[in-house]
Amino acid sequence: MHSMNIIRIKFPLTLLHFIKDHGVQLVRRWLYFFIPKERWRKIAHETRTYRLESIDEIAQTMRARARARRETTPSTIVLSVEEHKAKLQRENPIQQHEIVRFIGLLIARTLEPRR
Repeated sequence: MHSMNIIRIKFPLTLLHFIKDHGVQLVRRWLYFFIPKERWRKIAHETRTYRLESIDEIAQTMRARARARRETTPSTIVLSVEEHKAKLQRENPIQQHEIVRFIGLLIARTLEPRR
């Protein structure tokens, strides 16, 4: 059996505070640096395509949830599936910078979970 040597690196405290305070910006810059903009455009396009293909299923689920909620709360308004579809189609499409921001926030939360 080999014993593993753990290497501990000591960072200056100011560097750790900088990473903690500016983690999201660092991750976003890193993502932009290693993944070309054209790839982000493609990811955003595929995300929009998937969302448009899923609108029917999402609208049906929204109606089913509203109907179930109406059983417990009679004042709940239940829209038709077509009204839910129209509402979903009015939403703005997802842009590439929003995906980068979302991934950056996921990574930052993983590195520095604040509870």
